[in-house]
Amino acid sequence: MHFGDLLRSARETRRMTQGQLARASGVPQPYIWHLETGRRSQPTAEVFAALLYALHLHPDEYGPMLRLLADRRLPQEKAA
Repeated sequence: MHFGDLLRSARETRRMTQGQLARASGVPQPYIWHLETGRRSQPTAEVFAALLYALHLHPDEYGPMLRLLADRRLPQEKAA
């Protein structure tokens, strides 16, 4: 499972299209598509915040997203 899977699930639970999420968040629809398909695995902090706000996510919902992002970043930071 990756960040995009959780993002898609949250969006679909709210019965939103990618276009609707794009308009609500200000994040371009192609960027959302790239996140959901795993072609882009880590959104910027600004994009993450915009998506959370647009989806009205509760901490219980975005906590797993944060853990996935943190897990992906830790090995890179250790290597530096």
